[in-house]
Amino acid sequence: MWKCGFLNKLLTKYRKSVYFGCPFRILKKSTMKKVYLALSLFLALMPLAHIHAQNNNVGIGTTTPDATAILDVTSSNKGVLVPRLTTAQRTAITTPAQGLLVYDTDLGCFYYYNSTTTAWVSLCQAGPAGPTGPQGAAGVAGVAGANGLTGPTGPSGADGAPGAAGPAGAAGAPGAAGAPGPAGANGAQGAAGAAGANGATGATGPTGPGGTGSLGPTGPQGVTGPTGAQGVAGAAGATGPSGANGAAGATGPSGANGAAGANGAAGATGPTGPAGFVSSNITSLVSGGTNPTVLSYPTGTNITYSQLPNLTYTVTLTAASKIYVSAFGSCSKATNNYTTEYAQYAVFLDGVLVGNALQRVSISSNEAGQYQEVPWSISSILSVATGTHTVAIYGAHAGGDANVSGTVGDNVWICTPSGYVGQATMNILITQ
Repeated sequence: MWKCGFLNKLLTKYRKSVYFGCPFRILKKSTMKKVYLALSLFLALMPLAHIHAQNNNVGIGTTTPDATAILDVTSSNKGVLVPRLTTAQRTAITTPAQGLLVYDTDLGCFYYYNSTTTAWVSLCQAGPAGPTGPQGAAGVAGVAGANGLTGPTGPSGADGAPGAAGPAGAAGAPGAAGAPGPAGANGAQGAAGAAGANGATGATGPTGPGGTGSLGPTGPQGVTGPTGAQGVAGAAGATGPSGANGAAGATGPSGANGAAGANGAAGATGPTGPAGFVSSNITSLVSGGTNPTVLSYPTGTNITYSQLPNLTYTVTLTAASKIYVSAFGSCSKATNNYTTEYAQYAVFLDGVLVGNALQRVSISSNEAGQYQEVPWSISSILSVATGTHTVAIYGAHAGGDANVSGTVGDNVWICTPSGYVGQATMNILITQ
């Protein structure tokens, strides 16, 4: 786009008594040809500049601006300079546009305007948490925590079924023979065998003379016939009593172990032991209120604590537990006498100061006499018994140092109000 001032300078030597401005006034005919010549030269040199526009976007330092950018600035030795304002100038802007960006020279930081919250947001402070990134690689395992108390032993499970018998071991050497037992009683007499066949009859002696005479002498015994066949054996007699056992033989070597039997069925589950340590979800509390809590300069050495708005949490515990508490925020001076003031923060449990949980910060004015916001943070691990307990964050004005004129006594804001970057926050984690 042409700028009238540039054309005025370019055509000064041709203007003479003719006025040239924006929009163009009528030129004298005597200089018209020279004006056309100068304009032609200007248009011929335009491509040498590093400004390029196409597709409704502009590139500076590049002839191919990115299609997604309305303005693409490219340089290897220069940057972009946004408007630089003091804090007072920035906050005096009337109805800033959403996303308006400036550089605050007092605070040394970029700020943009959020019309939803009607507040300036510092780019030097952490913004809202973005979406959770992908799971990172597992870290090195930490040291194992102490084991929880062992629960009572559950009743024994039912015995499993017996395993299959292993193979028999090698037979031991035979023991010595026992002494013979007494003879058993004789068995019953066997049945008599069948009678043998009669022998052949001997020859009859000769008859005596005279008829039948007296009986003659008996002839000799005939030869005994052969013995008859053996009769059937009689039934066996009853077995006699067993003899006494002989002495036990020496034990043979043990056989190889049999294969392990199958596992028995699982026994019934024993009762559940007492619960180990269990962590609750983290509870996060944010201070509230429209005005900061202002504390006056303390009298003498007495420090009076005041609870930060909303930074209190009450819990009822059914077992001894540990409460992990942490809090952070910012503080500032309420007046400005070029002094240095001290703000002190502490953790209170059930209304009593926890002695090992204190932090003190100093607050000074800068060379321009403007207040500074000073960050503070505090944390503690509390071991508590069963019952109801209250944890809270308190702050106090802890005195200060005089300025060059010997003035002391500036007041202190111990808590930034709602909607500001330094608004105080308390986080609670409880483990049993």
